[in-house]
Amino acid sequence: MGSKKRFSKFAFKRTPKRKKSADVTVVRNELQIQKPTMHVVDASNWVHTSFHAIPETVHDIKGQPTNAVMGFTNELIRLMERLHLNTDMIALAFDSGKTWRNSSHPSYKSGRKRHPTLLPQIPLCHEAAVQILGKQHCLSQKGMEADDIIAELAVSKQIGYNVTIHAKDQDLFQLVQNGVTVESRRRQMKLLYGIDAIRERFGVEPHQLAEYWALVGQPSDSIKGVDGVGPVKARDLLVAVGSLNAVWDPKYRDTVEKVCGERTAQKVLSPESREAAFFGKRLMQLPSPEPCPGWILPPRNSLQYRGPQEEGLNFLIETLGIIALQQNYKELCEKQRIA
Repeated sequence: MGSKKRFSKFAFKRTPKRKKSADVTVVRNELQIQKPTMHVVDASNWVHTSFHAIPETVHDIKGQPTNAVMGFTNELIRLMERLHLNTDMIALAFDSGKTWRNSSHPSYKSGRKRHPTLLPQIPLCHEAAVQILGKQHCLSQKGMEADDIIAELAVSKQIGYNVTIHAKDQDLFQLVQNGVTVESRRRQMKLLYGIDAIRERFGVEPHQLAEYWALVGQPSDSIKGVDGVGPVKARDLLVAVGSLNAVWDPKYRDTVEKVCGERTAQKVLSPESREAAFFGKRLMQLPSPEPCPGWILPPRNSLQYRGPQEEGLNFLIETLGIIALQQNYKELCEKQRIA
């Protein structure tokens, strides 16, 4: 009885304050024509960032950690508040185990820590999304990362709607194009990245980012990159010669030496560096260069947002014991006329 009282009090105090006045959007994107929007969420990324953002001392009545579930659900509710019923669309993409990247590169993402208190919360986050939104909005496919699913949805967008990708993973920036933006939340700010913002930040076009990272490397994905090439040299190389293929084209050798310096150019132009760069690009590239058997693009109408499900409230309170979000969810239901 005593522990239950402490849990209830603590959970309430830890509930994030949702001040709309502080929820500032920093617009870093060219103007877009107002259209319905498909919101595509890197749900696996949300789970991990929520786990690290909220203390593990947040737990359910049984004493099991629920920090990732609470943060994930709170983010989902905040997004749903912005959606237009029967107009906007929403899809949550989840990882589903190893992919061809792990087979090709056994150390792929091997540097990422596996937290024992996070693992049991991952299926709970998925189930929470199912109960709140509906199963048709929660997408996963064996052999595909969440990024792969997001890429398939983004590149197959139909005329008549925009796509907003919700994630903190920079890998998805390469999908930015006219009508496709990436929204990344940082504390109480929303950063919206379009083509101009990508050019400003990296100095290259969005579609060149896989080649940019192949040169620079991506430590989080265990991609080494090319020795002697940092962000500035990678940018200058791609601007000067246009593509990764051209770096090793003999007619551009003088240009590469001018950008990198003669000594560094010798390292860059070596067969080992070329192999590392093209291997890295293949791992980073989105959409995936490897087709995934069994993947079927969901029909647009199945992703149409129809409001929160009543079952979601019962799941939050009775199954997860997360009473802190009860009021937020009730307000959402009342606002969108579901409950």
